[in-house]
Amino acid sequence: MKKIIQLTIGICLLNACTKKADIGDFDVKAWLNDPKGCQGVRATMGKDLAELRPKLLGCYQKQIIKVLGAPEEQELYRRSQSYYIYYIDPAGDCLNAAQKPRKLEVRFTALGIANELNIRESVVSSQSQRSERTPLKEDAFPKGMPLAWQKRAK
Repeated sequence: MKKIIQLTIGICLLNACTKKADIGDFDVKAWLNDPKGCQGVRATMGKDLAELRPKLLGCYQKQIIKVLGAPEEQELYRRSQSYYIYYIDPAGDCLNAAQKPRKLEVRFTALGIANELNIRESVVSSQSQRSERTPLKEDAFPKGMPLAWQKRAK
């Protein structure tokens, strides 16, 4: 019984250490009810996103998920950085898909802290939609070179 009480107090203390994202008047329900922007609601939220941007910088991944929901796409990048991607305009999966849908990209540091939020147009290729960033090429390093060295070489 004593261990359960200690565990409960420990969890409460850990939750108290993380700040809640101050999102102001941002309509979370409207954002979450328009997955991948298919209904066009997100496209009308441009001003709200601009106001939300500085409030989300410095937040942890879990806090971003509480506000924007689970990412619609996720990319891993150099040095354990990651990107969460949320579509603003109807994405390719939607019936009314936009040619070059805008998307909100949230970049996280290796520690999981949001340090950059951008809205970009998707670059559409003939095969699929691609981001403006180019991922690391696996053939950029000589074969047989240990993976740890490959990462240090960059």
